[in-house]
Amino acid sequence: MVHPGPSKRRNPPRAKKTKKSAKRNRRGGAGKIAAVLMLLGTVTMAVVSLPIFIIIIAGMVPTAVAYVVDREPEKYAAIAVGAFNIVGILPFILDLWYGPATVNVAVDLLIDPFTWLVMYGAASFGWVLYLGLP
Repeated sequence: MVHPGPSKRRNPPRAKKTKKSAKRNRRGGAGKIAAVLMLLGTVTMAVVSLPIFIIIIAGMVPTAVAYVVDREPEKYAAIAVGAFNIVGILPFILDLWYGPATVNVAVDLLIDPFTWLVMYGAASFGWVLYLGLP
């Protein structure tokens, strides 16, 4: 079989680098640094205070879901749900902070349906706020 030779299609012209694209490239590096810092903070929190970490991870699931589901680049749903979600888990974090902070107490809190009702009910108010306001 004979090779047809070079293609007659031309490559599209490349866009010139502008100040905006340069800023976007710089933000990508900052995003990686922020991700590494968040990972280090998470590991530190898990090592220093495991019971509080367990409550935070279990209670902040609605915020993670709102972040994944929200299609807007500003992530307003995740912000609204996250703010109310933090308020919902705060009483249980304070119970662990000022009381006996053991894994058994954290598990006892997670076994109680009232805990889940408060944490996820507060997050639902964030969804109501996000969906109810224009």
